[in-house]
Amino acid sequence: MRLIEGRFNNQHEPTLGVEFGSRIFNIKNKKIKLQIWDTAGQESFKSITRAYYKGSIGVLLVFDLTEPSSFKNVKHWLKELKLYSHEKIRLTLIGNKVDLSSQRRVSREEIDDFIQQNNIRCYFETSALNGTNIDEPFIELA
Repeated sequence: MRLIEGRFNNQHEPTLGVEFGSRIFNIKNKKIKLQIWDTAGQESFKSITRAYYKGSIGVLLVFDLTEPSSFKNVKHWLKELKLYSHEKIRLTLIGNKVDLSSQRRVSREEIDDFIQQNNIRCYFETSALNGTNIDEPFIELA
């Protein structure tokens, strides 16, 4: 909602299945329309979401900086992507909720180790609440 509609809604429920949106970015003097598919991270939706990322060429893997289990799940989704996505897929890792620094439970060291072990090109820390680095990962990926 922050990217597509420019607003934050703390009443927003977690994604169930897949949600869609699009946004046009001006990159290097060209208008590029990104189709954004927000897929659920819950195990019960794995078979549904697999069909959507199968042909994707760019993926943002997002985890919650305040929840270690969320970061652990990124490892699982990365394995899934390597098995089922395009061979030249571009991955960007995103740690969300950077605004909650006092509640942070995933260290930068853990993240850096994961990035190096998995050859991930880009990493951003974002906040959907205050808008920190919301556009940047999408622009970089595009």
